Amino acid sequence: MHDPHATGITAERHDVFRHRINRFVFLGLALIAAVVFGVLPRDAAIADDEAIVAADGGLNLRAAPSLDAEVLALMPNGSQVTVRGSQTDSWYPVTFGGVNGWAATPYLQRFESQPSAAPLASATIRQAVVSTSLRLRSGPTFDAAVLSTMPAGTRVDVQEANDGAVWWKVGFSGLSGYAYAEYLSPAEAQFDLDLPIPFRRQMTAVWCDPADIQMWAEYNGYRTGPDYQAQQSLWDWELEHNMGFTVDEWNASPYAVASAAHNAMPERGFNHYRYDNAMEATKVMAWFIANPAYKQPSVALIWRGDHYVLVRGVRADSDPYSKYPRARILGVYVADPNKGARNWLGEDRYIPIAEWLSSHFTPATYLTPHTGVPGDPWQDKFVAIQPDWNASAPTEAGRTLEEFQAYATDASQR
Repeated sequence: MHDPHATGITAERHDVFRHRINRFVFLGLALIAAVVFGVLPRDAAIADDEAIVAADGGLNLRAAPSLDAEVLALMPNGSQVTVRGSQTDSWYPVTFGGVNGWAATPYLQRFESQPSAAPLASATIRQAVVSTSLRLRSGPTFDAAVLSTMPAGTRVDVQEANDGAVWWKVGFSGLSGYAYAEYLSPAEAQFDLDLPIPFRRQMTAVWCDPADIQMWAEYNGYRTGPDYQAQQSLWDWELEHNMGFTVDEWNASPYAVASAAHNAMPERGFNHYRYDNAMEATKVMAWFIANPAYKQPSVALIWRGDHYVLVRGVRADSDPYSKYPRARILGVYVADPNKGARNWLGEDRYIPIAEWLSSHFTPATYLTPHTGVPGDPWQDKFVAIQPDWNASAPTEAGRTLEEFQAYATDASQR
């Protein structure tokens, strides 16, 4: 992100320049913002009606949901704002410093609503691992006093917990208090499956999705040939099946990626899935990985639509297939084909669920270069290319969580 006072460019105005800015410069700067945000201790740090500005050069508070609206204030990176209602297009109504206005959605990190706290019981989980810097509080509420901050990776003694609890009572460094359960993982996972997928590096700066499909196809026993030729063929197919979008508009669209996957593996079904909730989307990924009838990865669209990676494995407190949707997802294994990039995630990296949801698996937005246009089916959605129970070409409508759940329920009753 650029300093708005130095250049006149703010985070929300990247859409105006999206055809001029190199996508990797944009990615690098976005990652800086994510890192800055990621070091904040959490419980999750803010309530469900609040958000944090994640824009390195700050974010404009505007009088209306438009890039042309009057600028009311510049909100510094890391500022906490109150979200006052539902988003309009790619804007949230927010309050900052007592002033009401509008802020661009992609540059706000917002925590989703959590269920109300369930009564705590004696813990069956004896120890847990803190997945990100986390506050220990005197009571099970965001308003309780902070007793200490527990570093990421710390093991804590679990004193009281159950599956429905938002807060767990834990012991840390001689203190007893409450920690937000979303950022605690049982020390011993009951389910851990990382599919044996061969790694393939993308052969050009933009061929992340062809490389993901190449890995997926080879895992299923298809011979793809030399890397460059294989990815070139997949890329050509995507451009020819891009649902009418130009390469500057979508590079490439989720429909195109699903279509290329089906063309590469014609005996299998694939589709593009659109979700409103990142955790629910990840649970579906875990279901396809864990289901013995599938054992298939997913391609996830990450970093606000800038990059495709292959989700190849999952760690959970129980079987994500047989215990769907109750299994608690602890993290995912990812293969990132962009080896050598400064922000490369690795050939087979385990990512704790808190990091996955806050820093990587974020909704698509046209404000990211070559990531669609306002009103297209994937805007402000969490997107994945996943198996389809019909072994046919993907549909333009794609799949939704509700369709998957209906299929999963029917399959479990057969």
